[in-house]
Amino acid sequence: MALEFVREKEFPDKPSRLHCLYLSNNKDTSLSNLNDFVKSKKGKQFQVVAIKLNGTIFKAGEVTIARQGESMSTYIEQARAYWSQNNIDDNKIKEILFEGTAEIVEIMKEIK
Repeated sequence: MALEFVREKEFPDKPSRLHCLYLSNNKDTSLSNLNDFVKSKKGKQFQVVAIKLNGTIFKAGEVTIARQGESMSTYIEQARAYWSQNNIDDNKIKEILFEGTAEIVEIMKEIK
């Protein structure tokens, strides 16, 4: 919750992690992530799609937020560092957040 608290107060122009799409910047990574995700979701249908975006994109290189046992001030500091990331090299991107409208332009892979 520290990530959303800090985003809302200090970085309101960034996409909310609670209401965004998580994207990948290349097909191989998308397929690998999908295969890992699908293993835990038997019986569901999934797709990797190419999309045309209109909205706000945030690219993060490091996602180093402690899960438990830290003080609130530590969580706030880590959240500030997360949201302060700018101009991340494409090869260092760990996650991409998108908020806005997306149009599917191609279904690249479908898993049933």
